[in-house]
Amino acid sequence: MWAWLAVLRAHCEEIGLQWACSSYLPEDVETVAQYTNTLKIASFEANDPVHLAAHVAPVKAGKHLIISCGLGASRQMITEYLTRRVVCDDKAANIKTLWCVSAYPAPMDQLSLWRIRGDYSGGMYHGFSDHSSSEVTVTGAFAVAAGARIIERHIRWDHTSLRNPDFPHSMRPVDFEEYVHGIRT
Repeated sequence: MWAWLAVLRAHCEEIGLQWACSSYLPEDVETVAQYTNTLKIASFEANDPVHLAAHVAPVKAGKHLIISCGLGASRQMITEYLTRRVVCDDKAANIKTLWCVSAYPAPMDQLSLWRIRGDYSGGMYHGFSDHSSSEVTVTGAFAVAAGARIIERHIRWDHTSLRNPDFPHSMRPVDFEEYVHGIRT
């Protein structure tokens, strides 16, 4: 059942992509951790102490953890919860948080990208989980201008069904290429 994770990891390594993977069930975290160096927690699970606790062992073992904070989970609450439980020399480097608005698509006037920079003394969030409209290709560049160092964006194939729940906030490859160009600029 998990064999596809090894195939996906190998393909990402072959083409030079750094691969991260989300688990949605606490009991799957340790299995997924065998196939990636970076685990991701979606904002829907960021408030779940059982799900957060399932990530403690992989982080202690040196895995990196990225957490989207969009449904009321604060960066401070998450980081304090995990760092109190993680005993490692470089715990702050192993846990990164992303600002996100958990609306699909997220309205441009509600993105509040200023939250990434926060108090201007090192930033409030490490990056941005972008759920804005798939036609908007500048939000990643705006997030980087606000201090983001990690960007998450959903992509889709050109032939993806309109009924797919990710469709409104997932970019076509050609739009994603423009999005990445903006970020790098």
